[in-house]
Amino acid sequence: MLAQLQQLYETMVEFTKHAPVFGGVLMMWIMGVITYFLRNIPKAIWDYTVRQLTTTLAFNNAGYGGNELNYQCFLAWYLQQGFATVARSYSLERQWRTGGYVNVFGAGYGIQLFIYRRRLFWFKRAKAESSATDKIKEEISVHGLTRNVDIVKQMMDEFTYKPAKDKHYAYTWDAKAWSDPVVVRPRALHTVIINADLKASLLKAIDDFKAGEQWYKDRGIPYKLVILLHGPPGSGKTTLVRTLASHYQSDIYRINIGSMSDTSFDKAVGTIDSGSFVLIEDFDSSNALKTRHGLKPKLVPKPNPEEAVLKPIGESTETPTNVTINETVSIDFSTLTLSGFLNTIDGVCPLHDTIIFMTTNDVTNIDPAVLRKGRVDESFYIGVLEHPEVTQYIQLNIPDLILDPGLAFNPIMGCDLADLYRRHHNTPREFIDNIPKLHNNPKELYHVSV
Repeated sequence: MLAQLQQLYETMVEFTKHAPVFGGVLMMWIMGVITYFLRNIPKAIWDYTVRQLTTTLAFNNAGYGGNELNYQCFLAWYLQQGFATVARSYSLERQWRTGGYVNVFGAGYGIQLFIYRRRLFWFKRAKAESSATDKIKEEISVHGLTRNVDIVKQMMDEFTYKPAKDKHYAYTWDAKAWSDPVVVRPRALHTVIINADLKASLLKAIDDFKAGEQWYKDRGIPYKLVILLHGPPGSGKTTLVRTLASHYQSDIYRINIGSMSDTSFDKAVGTIDSGSFVLIEDFDSSNALKTRHGLKPKLVPKPNPEEAVLKPIGESTETPTNVTINETVSIDFSTLTLSGFLNTIDGVCPLHDTIIFMTTNDVTNIDPAVLRKGRVDESFYIGVLEHPEVTQYIQLNIPDLILDPGLAFNPIMGCDLADLYRRHHNTPREFIDNIPKLHNNPKELYHVSV
């Protein structure tokens, strides 16, 4: 190869001696070609050297699963690092934190320097392509003068968002992603008054499920539990689920099934953390889950060309107002279908260590395919509060009140009893007087101990 290049060079020199002008032009052209092909070599060498001496961590605020929260946490974390005080570019972020929004002073756009674990790091914050959305998308690339990946992982563990271990959170699906976490205030299980036998059966079902993971694995059954809670409005179904989540220290993922499609429902369920509760409130709000009798659309066939009658020239061809042409009902793929719901619940998407609560006011509206055994594991009716539950509620909230054993309360909805106590919590006698009873004059059947 070298011999060939040497021979080519000698030929060009000899040619230049006989035709100096043309030979000079030709030599300049050759040098230009060589320079063109070698123009990127210095940059390639530099890029290779940088890659070998540094480690890079890149992330952005787009997508789902907490990307934005981690992004915001880094901007605030950076200002706590060594050498960050030399920064002259800052940002004011209105960020979500547990319990509400707060103002956070963070790093601005451009290149910023900082020291972490006695090593030099720098990062660049820049705007990214927003893909025609109203949300401003940004990205950060962090570079460290180190080849130790463990140091970068330690950094990541420090700035990423970590929910408090002693709290549990509620999330709501907002069409594309889970909302920011909201702390669910703890509530003791004994403060939720329902039938004692019903409560015991419900707790046993959950305890048996949590203790039987291996049993599910050995049989290849998805490790999930689906519980149906049905009963009239105001009976405390949602309150019961939230209290159970507090009791078992589980997060709650709330889904409004009426606004879901097959795709969004599958995505929502598939992005739920293991060990969580899923609450599908009023799941009869979706027509896809209601009994199929009478719900099928009536299809109006298109006109048959063979039956068309040619009209004489000059005769009106206007369509009569009482005739509808081409009214064939189209299928809307943006809505939830029965098969899409069942496939997701049955575990086509990953479901592990998940308890799904479905609530409804009228279970008779639900399609039998949804409620069959093996799909709904447990079903509980949450009804009105009977005399024992009413008495328990009174004793819980007014422990000094002593009731006569002969006093009998009529059945009452839990929401109505709670509302009476809210109105008369400072006047116990008025509270008791307003609860429906079997006796016309029960005032002598109770007293407040001194």
